Amino acid sequence: MKTSLILSVVLACLSPAVAGDLPGSAWALPPAGTVLRAGPGVDFPGVITLDGDDVVRLGELRGTSREVFVAQGFAIYMHSDYVAVNRASATVTVTGDRVNMRLLPSTEGLLPLGQLPEGAGPLALLEQNGDWVRVLAPITTPLYAPDEVLKPEADPTLPDRWLSAEGTREARRQAAVSSWRATDPGWQREAALLERAERLADVDVTRLEEAVLSERRAEIARLRQQATWAETQSALLKLDQDIDAVLALRATAQKAAEQVKGAPLAVPGDTGLRRESKMLSLGFRYSGRGESVRRAGSVHKEGLDDAPIYTLHTTEGEILKLTAPLDVATLQALVGRRVELDGRKLYLATVSGPVLVIDRVVSYRPL
Repeated sequence: MKTSLILSVVLACLSPAVAGDLPGSAWALPPAGTVLRAGPGVDFPGVITLDGDDVVRLGELRGTSREVFVAQGFAIYMHSDYVAVNRASATVTVTGDRVNMRLLPSTEGLLPLGQLPEGAGPLALLEQNGDWVRVLAPITTPLYAPDEVLKPEADPTLPDRWLSAEGTREARRQAAVSSWRATDPGWQREAALLERAERLADVDVTRLEEAVLSERRAEIARLRQQATWAETQSALLKLDQDIDAVLALRATAQKAAEQVKGAPLAVPGDTGLRRESKMLSLGFRYSGRGESVRRAGSVHKEGLDDAPIYTLHTTEGEILKLTAPLDVATLQALVGRRVELDGRKLYLATVSGPVLVIDRVVSYRPL
């Protein structure tokens, strides 16, 4: 996991919408001084006063008022119990069902502007204060103005002007992140913890010895005690789960190896050779299974002419039976070559001896 990846996803989610995604059905340039209100009528509080250069989209008629959608956005408040705040990217996602959007951080006084469903977001976070978070309302949240001052325009420059105004939403989010990065010790501490989790995620745990895995587990536990960001906790949980998976896989492989090694190994006849050949030809079935290894040696073709079994005679004297998905390697092409292979060693009940599932052919050359 990378912070740059997280931010790129956020940017994609917050990027200007294409015309087909826009609310409303027409462009307009309301005159300077036009007040956009929280509801359809002068009894509702004003939210934005336009300067005459603000491009808006026009929606449905509500009595004598019309819905108006603004590209630059306007601030709303939501209760923190019903949202997930990602301070690393300055975004908010709704976690409750039908969460109220309010003009003030209070349940008293003004009626809600509307409600957002679970999963709405990411919304640009402006600030968090106690039980309330202040964000930019979704672009589909309408305000209202008298229909008489809203005249549809056919000016071809208006779509570009809308997109330019919509870009200020992202600028405000980035400004919040920059401010926290420069001045907020809590943000800096949490960002450092997330960065450490990301560096841990860059390590291939399948290649670590058990002692190193134990040290890594202890460090993850320390980080989990310190971190408060949900994304950091999620990243650390995934790191713990990766270690669990590796240890479980190794235990299973060890048990299977002991069972196979402890049993007398019968030399398969023609029927057994054909069965092994068929099983080893299905390399795609063994994706993700086994202990990650790298082996070098020479590849040989054995078994029956019409039911071949390909083997790797390693430089350490080990013999491994080979299988691989077709998009990874063609085993016949490796015969008679000295190779270096990345893969996973496992034991199959229907194949005598250890099997190497090839994940990557690192190198190969003639014998």
